[in-house]
Amino acid sequence: LSYSSHAPHLCASVSDDGTARLWSGPSFDTCAATITPPHGSSTRSSLWGGNSSTSASLCGVDWCPGTPHLLALACADHCAYLYDIRSTAQPLRVLTHHTRPVSYVKFLGGHQLVSASTD
Repeated sequence: LSYSSHAPHLCASVSDDGTARLWSGPSFDTCAATITPPHGSSTRSSLWGGNSSTSASLCGVDWCPGTPHLLALACADHCAYLYDIRSTAQPLRVLTHHTRPVSYVKFLGGHQLVSASTD
């Protein structure tokens, strides 16, 4: 779970069903958007055997403190994803250099992103 520092009425959560949800409202009871990373795409075909129906758990989420519309996701498919929440159809970037599930993402400062894995 991560709360936006730029929009106090907005937070993001991740789930083992492979989705991230943006929640809004005074008690965060309204799902404003659902983000589903493109599991099984060509960047990860060797990891998942090319099966586009495979869903990997999302393990972590963080808002960018320097840019209010950027959101990072950590995924069990060995990737970290960077999304612009204004257009969530595709990630802005897919970071593919881990060999094990990515368990954590964190922005450091304004625009540096770190990811953690047990690799």
